[in-house]
Amino acid sequence: MRRLILLLPAGLFCLQLCAQTTPPAPPTKKNKDHRFYAGFSLAFGLPQAEFRDNLNSIGIGIDGMFAWQPSHRIPVALGFDVGYMAYAMHTQRQTLYAEVKSGNTVISTLEIPLRVETASSIVDPQVLLRFIAPTKKVVPFVDAIFGFTYFRTGTSIYDESSRRQLSSAEDGLITRDTNLDDWTMNYGCALGLQYELKPTLAIHVRCAYIFGGEAQYYSGKQAESWDINLTTTPTDPNNISANELDVNATPYESRTDMINIKAGVTLKFD
Repeated sequence: MRRLILLLPAGLFCLQLCAQTTPPAPPTKKNKDHRFYAGFSLAFGLPQAEFRDNLNSIGIGIDGMFAWQPSHRIPVALGFDVGYMAYAMHTQRQTLYAEVKSGNTVISTLEIPLRVETASSIVDPQVLLRFIAPTKKVVPFVDAIFGFTYFRTGTSIYDESSRRQLSSAEDGLITRDTNLDDWTMNYGCALGLQYELKPTLAIHVRCAYIFGGEAQYYSGKQAESWDINLTTTPTDPNNISANELDVNATPYESRTDMINIKAGVTLKFD
């Protein structure tokens, strides 16, 4: 919280200096009052504190933003931002052993090679209030951010045996499931810079500190040691349900503070 208290006044102070040194340019026929903004960015997430210690990885993804500024004379815009980042992807191969029984008699032993693909991701929809410096060409801005973060880890299991004993799908998919999903509220502050290439097009960079609440999540290292087991004893080697496969793991739980860095393009229109 202290970082937010320090960052927001500092950013607003910079904007105030810009406002005092550079008067706003009135709209002309060539420089219309573009009041709507759409931004597209590459995004990088750097976990902080305990969140960083548990994940030991960074998130990489994409981000989209839409904002509305009432007038060029009002240096404030209201917008919506949503980003997607993958922070852990892992593929491992395991061999599933299972005894097929009739009563108490073992009639067959299955040895099935599996490919296990696990992906963990973050989605963070946010509302933002943007304070824009009334400058030309190079335009600093400050964002106040509020939203939530959604965490998901999903696993897909494929049968890699030649007979496809557990799958009838062409790619050998046995099952695809969400191992864990959770969400938490977040808020933060961002400092950014926009460089106008022309009246309707600009490039931008932005760095935000996001204070995230507590949530449960898996790390990439946990996925490396996941073990796939059958939860029942099959009676037919050609009829094993995907519901009988189980992944055992214990998720982490902590605050989810993160530094988000974004770079991309901004489109302006009426």
